[in-house]
Amino acid sequence: MAVAPDAGALPRLAAAVPALRRRVEAAGLRPDDLADPEALARLPVLSKDELLELQHADPPFGGLLAPGARPRRVFQSPGPLYEPEPDVEDPWR
Repeated sequence: MAVAPDAGALPRLAAAVPALRRRVEAAGLRPDDLADPEALARLPVLSKDELLELQHADPPFGGLLAPGARPRRVFQSPGPLYEPEPDVEDPWR
């Protein structure tokens, strides 16, 4: 059974997550613009180098976690990049 996407999720996240809000604004958009799929094409891809810069400037996740988010685990990849695992059911176990 498919789950209907929450059309308001991206605008809410873009308003609440500091680094995402800055990327949206740098692209000349407002958080509310992200309800339109075409607006997503205007957001630049976040490169690994940019992610490293964000995480070094604002450890550990570069301002890319929503307020109140509580990761279950944190994985460290080469770079080092820190990747939070959300505390939700994992379909891959």
